[in-house]
Amino acid sequence: RDIILYASGAHFSQHVASTSEFTNSLFLIPFCAVAEEMLFRWLPFLVFFALLGFASRFVEISNRTRTYGILTVVALTSIIFGYVHGNIFNIFLQGVSGAIFCAFYIRALIKTRAKGRKDKYQLIPLASSSTYHMLANTLLIIL
Repeated sequence: RDIILYASGAHFSQHVASTSEFTNSLFLIPFCAVAEEMLFRWLPFLVFFALLGFASRFVEISNRTRTYGILTVVALTSIIFGYVHGNIFNIFLQGVSGAIFCAFYIRALIKTRAKGRKDKYQLIPLASSSTYHMLANTLLIIL
C-alpha cells in the first residue's frame, strides 16, 4: 500500500502523529481519540438528531428518511475525517476507519434506545466509539 501511494506521488498521513510523538505522552492517545470522536461522530449526530426532532414537529419523518440521513452523516463525516488526516488518499485509509468508528457509535446508540434508556446527549455511543478508537490507535502504535 505504501509503495503504491509513494509511487503515485501521494504524501499521506502528514497530519497523523508519528509513533514517537504518541509514545511521549501516555494521555495523548485517549485525548486524541475522544477529541476526534466528539468532533467527527458525537457533534454531527447530536446536530442531526436535534434537527430531525425539530423537523418531526412539522412533518412526519419516515424510517427510510432517518436511515438515509444517518448514512449521509456517516459518509460525510468519514470523508472529512479521512481528508483532515492528510489528503484525498487518506479518505481510503482513515476515512474507512472513520466509517467503522461510526458503526460502533450507531450500534451503541441503537442498543441504548432498544433497552428503553434515555441518552439525550448520546454519551454511551461516544464512550463506545472512543474506546474502540483508542484501542485501534494503540494497536497501530504497537504493530
